[in-house]
Amino acid sequence: SFLIGYYADPEAECQAFHICIADGEGSLLKASALCHNGTIFNQEIFTCDLWSNFNCADAEGLYSKNEELALAREEASATLAAAAASSSSAAGDDSAASTASAVSVSATSAAAAAGGYGAPAPGGLPSYVV
Repeated sequence: SFLIGYYADPEAECQAFHICIADGEGSLLKASALCHNGTIFNQEIFTCDLWSNFNCADAEGLYSKNEELALAREEASATLAAAAASSSSAAGDDSAASTASAVSVSATSAAAAAGGYGAPAPGGLPSYVV
């Protein structure tokens, strides 16, 4: 079974990849995309890369890297929730600005936890929009 995350498609020689996202109702939605000419989806860094930089035959063995993304999403959600709670208690519940800030952080946290709409950019490597 698949987790929320990014998956190279070896049947398409990794020129296609799939993004699995939560639909908010307990199921996953799959979106598919193609890499630009001369590139394939590099499962190791979650982005399209020159075909010479990644062996597509290794893709399925790296699907578990999506677990790292899930952990990072959970940690970010917990950090945002703690920040929202801290800012709410520090400013007091009567403050409209505090309430608006907490709602904004909570919405961001919920979207991050439910959607998983992006892999963190790998350190020192460019991120490509496809």
